[in-house]
Amino acid sequence: ATSDSDLYPNYQTVANLLGEMNVPPDFGADKDLRYTHRRNGEVDIYFVSNPEQTDVEAGCTFRVRGKAPEIWDPLTGEIRPATVFCQRDLHTTMPLKFEPAGSLFVVFRRPADRIRSEGQNFPRFETIGEIAGPWNVAFEPRLGGPESIRFDKLIDWTRHDEPGIRHYSGKAVYDIAFQLGEQTKNQRTFLNLGRVKDLAEVRLNGRRLGVLWCSPWRVEITAALQPGQNSLQVTVVNQWVNRLIGDASLPAEKRIARTTWNPYKPDSPLLESGLLGPLRLERMQ
Repeated sequence: ATSDSDLYPNYQTVANLLGEMNVPPDFGADKDLRYTHRRNGEVDIYFVSNPEQTDVEAGCTFRVRGKAPEIWDPLTGEIRPATVFCQRDLHTTMPLKFEPAGSLFVVFRRPADRIRSEGQNFPRFETIGEIAGPWNVAFEPRLGGPESIRFDKLIDWTRHDEPGIRHYSGKAVYDIAFQLGEQTKNQRTFLNLGRVKDLAEVRLNGRRLGVLWCSPWRVEITAALQPGQNSLQVTVVNQWVNRLIGDASLPAEKRIARTTWNPYKPDSPLLESGLLGPLRLERMQ
């Protein structure tokens, strides 16, 4: 049998040998990042990821020169040229910004017309308002939740007094109306949901704007937003763990979930659930 040590030589040994051969590192960063690199013809494609559950800003160096870097967002598909980078010797150095557990593609495919650039590689967002509540929240009664209930503020379902909400697993729909003044022309506006456990679909004034499943919990609402009153609907879905924990304390005929095996106990820790917020309206700068 082949062991891992046979398949993967010691990293430091290989790095030292390459250094002695004057082969520079393919990628480097001043923060703990992960990466992979492939080439497609003359195109260099780097995938860089943040293993931490916090925001990270890092200076990154790529073993590429003479090509202009582009930043590709794997969540939205947006492609934009990097406006801040420096090229020297065989390397391109640039600042990158990552969401918690976030990732980016950095692609080099076009000739660079300069070796240094200035500006900002990532847009900034300015908070222009907050959507605080109260909310009308509709659960599914067949799954044990109330058909309709008022939330004066956003809370984790597991902290609610009602067992049907505390142990709820499934879909819940949050509804609220909010007022907005006249929009500034040509400014892109976004809704930031703060935090969600675990998935959210956003509709504004009846228009479906997409599903969010990870940080940043932000979606553009420019096209759906209107002056005056707006109707917002956020549909949230959590995991089914809390329902299994609740069912563990019920007789078989009163259980809601159906499973061949329930690994949870009545005192197992519940998982955060619901729309946790805070919800903010943001303008891109």
